[in-house]
Amino acid sequence: MAVFRPFSAAYLADPYPFLARLREKDPVFKSQDFGAWVVTRHADCLRILTDDDRFSSDPVTSRTGMGAVVSHMRAEAPLGNVAILGSCDPPDHTRIRAEVNAAFTPRQIREFEPEIEGMARDLVQRLPAGRPFDVVSQLAEPYAVISILAYIGVQPEHLDGVRSLAHPIMTARSTENPSPELLAAAAGAHAQFADYLQHAPGHRGVIAVLMEAVAKERITLDEVIMLIIHITTAGNGPAAFAVGNLLMALAAHPDQYAMVRADPSLATQAVEEMLRWDSPVQLINRFVRVPHEFEGKKFRAGESVFAVVGSANRDAAVFEDPDRFDITRSPGRLLSFGQGIHFCLGAPLARLELAILLRTFAARFATIEVLPPGPQRAPDLLIRGARQLTVRAG
Repeated sequence: MAVFRPFSAAYLADPYPFLARLREKDPVFKSQDFGAWVVTRHADCLRILTDDDRFSSDPVTSRTGMGAVVSHMRAEAPLGNVAILGSCDPPDHTRIRAEVNAAFTPRQIREFEPEIEGMARDLVQRLPAGRPFDVVSQLAEPYAVISILAYIGVQPEHLDGVRSLAHPIMTARSTENPSPELLAAAAGAHAQFADYLQHAPGHRGVIAVLMEAVAKERITLDEVIMLIIHITTAGNGPAAFAVGNLLMALAAHPDQYAMVRADPSLATQAVEEMLRWDSPVQLINRFVRVPHEFEGKKFRAGESVFAVVGSANRDAAVFEDPDRFDITRSPGRLLSFGQGIHFCLGAPLARLELAILLRTFAARFATIEVLPPGPQRAPDLLIRGARQLTVRAG
């Protein structure tokens, strides 16, 4: 019998046998627990992620109760009704994405590479050789946060301040009944964020590109604030989890880690295989726009659909011997970064950051060992990775 219980201990430890059964027994499965369709095959997930006429990214379109709750939260919070790139539809998405795309060109990412290398080298050199350390707090999280904020254009002396301003704004926006104190904190953070963008000297990177668009009235200042918050908060979790997932995969396959050490150019392929084999982003939520039949099932308008990309990346119809971790595998059409108009804006940057970090780590350490009790995972429907991961490298 097909089941979907993503918060069970067995599923958190290894979801892929459960997802394989869903792909085989009921690939378009209606979960009564979540009131959502769970879609697990690669071809079906790809259809959902690329069909913007039939599927929406905006939770307000949900008719399961979520839509009304989200509408209420947005109405209450400062910046609540400002579009967020990852959860809005055209035409807002088209307009905003066009502006921010200009800040993520291959040339700009290449120019940032020496700075990424310096961050990776600094963090890896601080790790204690031959002694236990926590990958998450000592490597993955600081690398993810510092690198994305630096790329956006936040000056080093403003890193902590910008992060502290983002937190109350997003908390107020995602809290069903925010307290007056939280709303006041969010309003104050909004005012400070706007002041920073308008008056901080020497903008660079993404901020410089977006502030030029504000001056030309192609995007609003509030949309820039939400874009910066979205890029930093949406990317940090998966990016940090990706570091842990990459090191766990290579610790479990020491022969392939040895291959990376012998040939650092294989780091790029190792990153791709980790993204396929144990994707940090496991599930992407969409909402049915119009009633239609999907693989023999009746999708009703407003229903929630889970495109389980972690399952799609293990689909034998697309990837040969999909449960085998093999860094020499020919690249396939991964869904870890989504597809279609919502394909992850920072995917090229994330891939580069991970490859640089792996090359730097492998140049210093000959071995990686995951220590007991193993990865400490928190129940999370959307992303998969370790909240704490103790390893020894030497």
